[in-house]
Amino acid sequence: PFPLKNGGMDLFVTKFNSAGSALIGSTYIGGSENDGLNQSSRTRYFYADDFRGEINLDTNGNVYVATCTRSNDFTTTSGAFQPNTSLANSQEGVLFCLSPDLKTLKWSSYFGGNGDDAIYSVDVASNGDLYISGGTTSTNLGATSGSIGATYNGGRADGFVARISSDGRTLKRTGYWGTGEYDQVLSLDIDKYGNIFVVGHSDGGMPEKGNGYKNAGGSQFISKFNPDLNSVLMSTVYGSGRKSPDITINAFLVDECGKIFVSGWGASLYTGPTTPLKGMPLTPDALQLTTDGNDFHLAVFRRDALELLYATYFGGDKTDDHVDGGTSRFDKRGVIYQSVCSSCPPSSDGQNNRVSDFPTTNGAF
Repeated sequence: PFPLKNGGMDLFVTKFNSAGSALIGSTYIGGSENDGLNQSSRTRYFYADDFRGEINLDTNGNVYVATCTRSNDFTTTSGAFQPNTSLANSQEGVLFCLSPDLKTLKWSSYFGGNGDDAIYSVDVASNGDLYISGGTTSTNLGATSGSIGATYNGGRADGFVARISSDGRTLKRTGYWGTGEYDQVLSLDIDKYGNIFVVGHSDGGMPEKGNGYKNAGGSQFISKFNPDLNSVLMSTVYGSGRKSPDITINAFLVDECGKIFVSGWGASLYTGPTTPLKGMPLTPDALQLTTDGNDFHLAVFRRDALELLYATYFGGDKTDDHVDGGTSRFDKRGVIYQSVCSSCPPSSDGQNNRVSDFPTTNGAF
């Protein structure tokens, strides 16, 4: 965890024009404590979980931000589904909407309960409803009745998924998703039919449903729910089969054909449950069939995860390829825009010598 004092961090949102040559708008938002920093010892599980969160847009250009806060005076709006919190010294999720020019806070709300909560992902459905996902230790999240998971499963943390009205006034449904051990939903996407797909980590063996591709004992899970979040349509697991997660997941997509794309990285040198990356599923046409234990892993699954279409390692062979937090993206064509930290001198080097081992292409900037 980064050694930031209470009150040391606010959020900001900035918008540039498409050429990157002009600033359209920029604003701070926050409270008197740390905002945008996942400080909970139970939800901050993997290296760089400190900085999970997401920004997304609707078809009108309204801006939605999902993250967490330690501030019990975070800027919220009257009429929001959870405008107040009385949980001093704990961590809540926050979700807010800004106008396209960033001049107006349309609405803002806490999301949480009697434990620590963190929102990592937000997406907008075709009807304008919002879906969020993340991790929680709260046993009393709202609107859980009749959902995929009406009660907290126990353990270190549970994943959750929630549906919220477009005006931010109504929490329509919340579902816990987990086991009796550690679980979190790290990212979410919506397919063209409105179904909700999630990806995440589990130490407890997530429930499986359907005849999808799977690796026995996998600690990464992919699950699919109906739009009302009251039915599990598909769920599967993949990975090396060891008990702890293999990769921390940075990008996730369901494309127009229903294919599922996942990107993440694994390494051995950072705090948390990390051990050298190995034993991940690969396909014969992989770009990179071997790993030095500190690389990315990219995977593509057929619709509803019925088959592993493609999987590869990606990275250098001398340094520790990773990401220091944040969210990367696939687009609907399946192209990944992946933030990377790489070619860092090994810690044993002692000379801070330059190392350039990350794969690059001829003619690149």
